[in-house]
Amino acid sequence: MKKKFLIAILSFFLSFYSYSSEKEEIKTLASQGAIKQSLLRYRAYCSKTGAHDPALLRTIFLSFLNYPGSKPGYAIRKSAMGILLKEVLQGKLKKEECISLFKERLSSSDLGVKMTAVEGLILLGYENKELIPVLKEALYKGDVVLSLDAALCLANLKIPETFSLLEEAFHSSNPFVAIAAVKGIKKYGGKRAEKILLE
Repeated sequence: MKKKFLIAILSFFLSFYSYSSEKEEIKTLASQGAIKQSLLRYRAYCSKTGAHDPALLRTIFLSFLNYPGSKPGYAIRKSAMGILLKEVLQGKLKKEECISLFKERLSSSDLGVKMTAVEGLILLGYENKELIPVLKEALYKGDVVLSLDAALCLANLKIPETFSLLEEAFHSSNPFVAIAAVKGIKKYGGKRAEKILLE
């Protein structure tokens, strides 16, 4: 009887360790942007445990913000950002927590990931000059879509450091970027803005 009990205890701990190890592997896959693989592993994990793991599923969802590249990364990141902002509006997620989630991604090596974070921060009312380097990089080194996003973000920022970048964006060969810059420059008014717009 005692032997069976010990075997049952040992079996329990081995299963617990196995599940914990599998959870960590799924988290690692998710953090690396391997969303499809992490979801497949999560499905297999749920089949083994017989239940969903809300915390683990949340981790996978947040990894959508780290999805690299333009296609389909752009749409995936935008959707994740929209869901998080909606959670803030509905009171399901604290604004400070959401800001923290976006700020963590400002150090990403992927420009698209950083730009999504910047957009989310601006929509949450977080306006700081630490966002400028990302916007500048997107404006000069980003593809057509990221350059336009950067110009639109600059147009909505209300900090002095944005004016010179808006001026440069105004002369962009991309007409959509130039139009977005006009919107931002008009906010400032004054002779300098008038001079740029009359050129």
